[in-house]
Amino acid sequence: MPILSVRDRVDKLLWSLAHPCSDGSGLQRSVCDGVANQYKNMTEQQWITLISFKFAFSALTNLASLMFLVINGIIIYTLCSRPVFVETPRYMLLLNLVVADSIVLFMGQFLYLHSTFLVLLSYPLCGFYVMISYLSSRISPLTLTVMSIERYISVCFPFRHTNIVTMRNTVFAILSVWG
Repeated sequence: MPILSVRDRVDKLLWSLAHPCSDGSGLQRSVCDGVANQYKNMTEQQWITLISFKFAFSALTNLASLMFLVINGIIIYTLCSRPVFVETPRYMLLLNLVVADSIVLFMGQFLYLHSTFLVLLSYPLCGFYVMISYLSSRISPLTLTVMSIERYISVCFPFRHTNIVTMRNTVFAILSVWG
């Protein structure tokens, strides 16, 4: 196997970016032709600038996303580490909210990276990713609604709160939100 120079490697990378469907699979040929035509008349300096911008912006968004995922992980660990948090309906709802937001954050970043680097997905896989993103983005408002109902019950019916808002009812509400 011949050793490629840096110039040859850059040319090969740029060519593969301009022709993402050149593997002969024929998947989404019209989309790939549109992408290839979009970048066809670029100079090498414009290519390098484009790739540098994509890399820098992706790195910046990945770092921000990673930072918030770590913060969400710390919150999840804290909520799962103490028995008082695990046994209290209010904190179980908060845990559900943090998990749903983490899924939304991860899937958003995942889909962004796929679109930035022109990764072609099969139709069922793309549909699965979009379905997970759509469903997880709908969970947070519903969880906030359940949390506000729980707070409403605690304010309006303080003596019956412990009988109405039980762990069983909370688990049922969380399963209803996810289902």
